[in-house]
Amino acid sequence: MKAFTLFNLKPGAGLDAYETWSLEQVHPRMLNMPSVLSFRDYRVTGAMGGEEPRYQLVEEIEITSPEEFERDNAEGDGAKLAEEWQGWVSDFTVIYCREIKS
Repeated sequence: MKAFTLFNLKPGAGLDAYETWSLEQVHPRMLNMPSVLSFRDYRVTGAMGGEEPRYQLVEEIEITSPEEFERDNAEGDGAKLAEEWQGWVSDFTVIYCREIKS
């Protein structure tokens, strides 16, 4: 199962500064959560048809389950990281996805 977080930074929060913080803080701490199997994040570079992208950044997180992932984000270092992350972020949405396959 995957979780995708689509988000924008607060005004004045630089993308380069966020990327550095993410590499130093988010990556290792996310990968330390029991529910997280893999973690990648991306800077959005454009949208189809030349439209302005709705979000600046996307996280792709392979998780054991939505319930376990939400628990990890509500307790211990996961809750602390979520609080720190929200200091950077103006708006976000998290979606859970299951691959369509035979």
